Amino acid sequence: MVGRRPGNAHFVILVDRVDAATARAVGYAQGTRAGDISAVTFDSSTHGPWRRLAPGIPLQTLSGSKRKELLSYLRAKRSELSRDDFLTVITPEILNSRSLFEVVRRPGLHRLKGVLVREPDVQVLDIPLLREDIDADADQAHEPGRNHVIVLISGVHNAILQAIEYAETLGSTDLRALSFGLDPEQTETLGDEWLAAKVPHPLEMEESPYRDLGESVTRYIQRFRPDGLDRVVTIVIPEFIVRKKRHQVLHGQTALIVKRRMLFESGVVVVSVPYHL
Repeated sequence: MVGRRPGNAHFVILVDRVDAATARAVGYAQGTRAGDISAVTFDSSTHGPWRRLAPGIPLQTLSGSKRKELLSYLRAKRSELSRDDFLTVITPEILNSRSLFEVVRRPGLHRLKGVLVREPDVQVLDIPLLREDIDADADQAHEPGRNHVIVLISGVHNAILQAIEYAETLGSTDLRALSFGLDPEQTETLGDEWLAAKVPHPLEMEESPYRDLGESVTRYIQRFRPDGLDRVVTIVIPEFIVRKKRHQVLHGQTALIVKRRMLFESGVVVVSVPYHL
């Protein structure tokens, strides 16, 4: 893996409304120094507020079926990119509370994210913002000063290496891999595999008491003191995508646990990097 030049990041921001979460999405994308940033909406009334928020980013209005038209747009955009480039959809959302009810309050968005994760060669980056954390004086497309990128891993294989390559495009302050809950023998094996793969980033291994992955990840990221404005933590999750949806449950439980827990952590962004089997 050493010596490989990572591709470029290309972002598409999904704009349901122009609000503080959308402003965070713009600031995040601009902070990565991406090769290209564009935006799409299904509501033409957002164009005026968007021009004030992000005059340099084009916003295109799509019509018809949200899922069908968005997938069509992404496939057309993906076809223009090289195989080494990454195309990421950013989905900003404002959460009214820390309750898991927020997961079902907007079922359309979460179903759409599920569809997008299954789309080949597309990553899905979620930027949630608790309403209580909104700062009216600061939430105007503010680029974070530091973006700590963490790739969650359980082994060394193609899905992990692809996620590392993706993470390298995010313009991070630092980038590391992180593994939890391994016994001493597994730890040694993973360390040897990491060195053999010549990944040019550190691997950290942490214990996960009682196998509570959500709590373990939460404790780990708190050391970076993310606030969403000056400091952001980006968690990159490699996800295996299988052909039959009923098998996806077996492969997606870890990702689901982390996503739900991180949804309510201030200044934490989670991105799914699918690997299709």
